[in-house]
Amino acid sequence: MKRIITYFIITLVLAATSIVSAQEIEKSTKTEFIGNTEYYIHTVTMGQTIYAISKAYTVSMDEILNANPEAKKGIKTGSILKIPVNKSNEPKKFISHVVAKGETLYEISFNYNVKVADILNINPGIDEKIKPGQVLLIPVPEIKQPEKVQNNTSIHIVQKGETLFSIARQYSMNVEDLKKINPGLTESIQVGQQIKLSVGKVLEKHDIKEVAAIKDSIIKIECGKTGLQNSYRIALLIPFYLDKTYTIDTTDDDSKTTNYKSFSFIQFYEGVRIALDSLENSGLSLTVYVYDVNEGTDAQEFIDKKKELKNMDLIIGPFFMSSYTVFAEWAKQNNVNIVNPFTKKGSAILNNPNSFKLIASDSSQASKVLSFISETYPGCNVLIVHRNADTSLVKAFENNAALLAQGKNTFTYHVIEYAKKGYAGISGNLTGNSVNVIITLADGEAFVSAYLRNLNESAHTYKILLFGQPSWEQYSSLDLEYLMNLNLHIFESYFLDYSNAKTKDFIKKYRRRYNTDPNHYAFHGYDIMMYFSEALKKFGRNFKECLSNYNPELLETEFIFRKTDGVGYENSSCMIYRYENYKVVNAILNPQKDIRLIEKKKP
Repeated sequence: MKRIITYFIITLVLAATSIVSAQEIEKSTKTEFIGNTEYYIHTVTMGQTIYAISKAYTVSMDEILNANPEAKKGIKTGSILKIPVNKSNEPKKFISHVVAKGETLYEISFNYNVKVADILNINPGIDEKIKPGQVLLIPVPEIKQPEKVQNNTSIHIVQKGETLFSIARQYSMNVEDLKKINPGLTESIQVGQQIKLSVGKVLEKHDIKEVAAIKDSIIKIECGKTGLQNSYRIALLIPFYLDKTYTIDTTDDDSKTTNYKSFSFIQFYEGVRIALDSLENSGLSLTVYVYDVNEGTDAQEFIDKKKELKNMDLIIGPFFMSSYTVFAEWAKQNNVNIVNPFTKKGSAILNNPNSFKLIASDSSQASKVLSFISETYPGCNVLIVHRNADTSLVKAFENNAALLAQGKNTFTYHVIEYAKKGYAGISGNLTGNSVNVIITLADGEAFVSAYLRNLNESAHTYKILLFGQPSWEQYSSLDLEYLMNLNLHIFESYFLDYSNAKTKDFIKKYRRRYNTDPNHYAFHGYDIMMYFSEALKKFGRNFKECLSNYNPELLETEFIFRKTDGVGYENSSCMIYRYENYKVVNAILNPQKDIRLIEKKKP
């Protein structure tokens, strides 16, 4: 309670240190035949990686590692690598994708607009159980050189995440126009595909200068090279409620901080400050502006007064949709990237390619959970049980289950409305020859307590794995032994592993600096600032085009952004954790595959 809140604009210029920048890798001209295979002999120089070398020589990372087994432990300056010579004169029609933590084959196929079967066909020996760090070849058409503008047309090259609808909107056209110009064009476009555009059509919507830009250039972004700047500016729009600080009584030791609005999000800002401390020696020059913006702020008046906002490379906030909507529209018009940290609403990124939504939608969460289930427990029996639950979440699980259940050896599923069928709806659909995964979309402490008791009895006869709601963790009356017996799993936007060394280090720093323990907002503020600051450092203002292979390790969450029709970027990931031996464990990294019956206790 001894905190002092002041209104300020903080300028933090972080100390620059020499770092190894992205560099062009010069291919070796020296080759040797070893056995019947010809290899380039490549000497590793400072800063080079296996990934960068594979791109320079147009071979896969697996090919390099197979030829140089010792490189699997890492490479260093001066190492000698044998690089297989690619005899084909044609570029390989695939790109390499490094599997990120928590990614599924289904998500990867969705992001690259290809079929799971196509990925499996081009990667012999793999199945749908992929692992972080694994390298997959993704089939894509060859990207040809852009055609010259002829017959009143120009060319658009399809980028990752684009759809026919989003391309049409980009050029003020409609999908039917594109199909007329491109006979045979369907909604299923591929990365690298070339689509003709009608400049004549564009003329109706743009002035001559804008048309000239479209005709004469195709924007090419090289991640790590284009768009880099010497320094960046970030605006933090946090609800400090500075007009309420006069109500804070620092002499009342019995008063809780939750009694004062001004303390609602203070830990978010404090987490940001610790992130900035961590970035201090990273070579990043960053200027951070901090503003007090809450649900009562006149957003348009605020924007009109703060002329410096147009110079921002990134805006984080506001936290409330009433203000965020106005700021997001302004950011779209001024080409400024903007982040919404807390909403699940899809409207936060609708029709705004510069927007980021950090909380996964119901559909994304359902897809993540069901993909995890199908990979970890193939052939299982899934029961989706709902009782007075959010209709959107129930529909999300139903729709994704119907989609994923079509795959080979995935799962069978049943949807059970508990209010109509009661526990008999569950017991009548349990099977004794496979794992029964019960996804329960229901709340209420009294209901959940009785529900767990019934499931625990069934677990003596049937193998049961239970998915529950985050709210259950607040119910003090639940029997912890039941949670262990039923292998309880929770899916949520966040998960904090207190055994993780980075988490322990953050808590120590936070206690040392603020004399209290961090809450969820502190970890979230740290993760957001670290993720986007490092993205600016690595990729510059164009970072949103370069996130496919960017997945830094954060404290309590994971950001895997996906861009869909006519919208900005949505985090498609959620965390899954489970209860084991009275501890909470990351289920994605440590899945519990051996599900057993509960032994009945002897009287």
